[in-house]
Amino acid sequence: MARNRSLDASSSAASAALSSDRVRLEPADRSGRDPSGSNPSRFDPSRIDPIHIDPLEWEVRCELAACYRAFALLGWTDLIYTHISARHPTRRDCYLINPYGLFFDEITASNLIAVDFDGRRVSGEHPVNKEGHPIHSSVLRARSDVNWVLHSHTRAGMVVSCMKCGLLPLTQQAMFLRDWVAYHAWDLQTASGECERLVADLGRDKIAMILHNHGLLSCGASAG
Repeated sequence: MARNRSLDASSSAASAALSSDRVRLEPADRSGRDPSGSNPSRFDPSRIDPIHIDPLEWEVRCELAACYRAFALLGWTDLIYTHISARHPTRRDCYLINPYGLFFDEITASNLIAVDFDGRRVSGEHPVNKEGHPIHSSVLRARSDVNWVLHSHTRAGMVVSCMKCGLLPLTQQAMFLRDWVAYHAWDLQTASGECERLVADLGRDKIAMILHNHGLLSCGASAG
């Protein structure tokens, strides 16, 4: 139970968001109109039709899309520059992630893309986030117990990441996480050996990480 504490806040909001038609709504209308009728320009005919998706994958897609919407609702976004991934339920060497270039409130279950650990897009038509891929693939490859990886640049998270003392044990919430938090001296994710160092600092049992002068990372077996 402790392993998933870092995801509780986002998963609670995600559960609520999953009940919303706005998150689950998919383009059943093949006419080229956005089924929501709210923004025709957002309709993308290249999105994946749910009837062609394995039910296990579709469930993960809906949950992941809900997490993105929850982040948007809670103000945890940084334009298009953070990311959440979920391990593919039937292909352990692949993960689902947001299409690069879309805001979090534009993410749906059907426009998520699948990427393998070598950075190749295996489903979807949108670009792969080349900067985000090393983080997610490295953690998922190294930690078989992890299926979800969340990376954020929240205001509070960035402030704490800039403090030499790190997360101080001054509140009950901080005490809950104290023994589960790792620290990493962040470098560019494209730097040689950066992802190897990140995984080494995360270790085999940590579920959260403060990336110095950068932001936060959390991971777990599930999003709830």
